[in-house]
Amino acid sequence: MIWALGLMAMYKIGTSSYAQDTDKLPLIFLKKKISILPSWSANRKIVKRIFKKASQKK
Repeated sequence: MIWALGLMAMYKIGTSSYAQDTDKLPLIFLKKKISILPSWSANRKIVKRIFKKASQKK
């Protein structure tokens, strides 16, 4: 599950360029290039199991 809007927000915070592309955001939403909410995987149980195993290895 990759949430494009969240990744973009983290990048903007990291680079301190908050309002550089805000004029493009409405067009991106209208063209449905990214969604406001993240999409969920069909197999959440498998994803949970992978993360559980990965956290146990630390």
